[in-house]
Amino acid sequence: LFRSPTGRLIVLSISSPLGNSDVGHIVLNNTNEDLDNTPFTYISLLLANAMDTVKTVQIKGFIVTLTGSLTNTNGIWCIKATISDGTAYLNVDFSDEVLTKLIGFSVPEMKMLKKDAQHRERLSAGLQKCQRELTDLCCLMTATFNPCAAKATIICLQDVNTEVMINLKKRLNN
Repeated sequence: LFRSPTGRLIVLSISSPLGNSDVGHIVLNNTNEDLDNTPFTYISLLLANAMDTVKTVQIKGFIVTLTGSLTNTNGIWCIKATISDGTAYLNVDFSDEVLTKLIGFSVPEMKMLKKDAQHRERLSAGLQKCQRELTDLCCLMTATFNPCAAKATIICLQDVNTEVMINLKKRLNN
């Protein structure tokens, strides 16, 4: 990544598996409009953009590593991770709503399930399902990015669908 004399953000790919050092480049303006590009933005643009307010963006990415264990604090689910989209890395927290959907029940529901021996299997199955889904996660993530903390909270997960692919094709053709 570097900035041209005109202020444009330039991303260069300098190597390839075939040994070709001139793979190509992408030139992107470093403006807030880049962050709102449909269907998603790149983490490198998000981190390079000089913002002073919280911004909600779409990122197509995957989990590189879970940086903490799944916990429940003050009645909500919590887990930290590092995500990537191939352009940069971003530390994130997953929201309680996202984790509740992945697990299949909330923290208060989990506390009720723990008390009943008949439901302990459902509890274990939900936690294992969440672990599998996080391990294989590659999707569109709606993230609320806090530039002061240089991290984001994932507030929604969405599979890549036909509409996303059409919007991406339109963006590439423009």
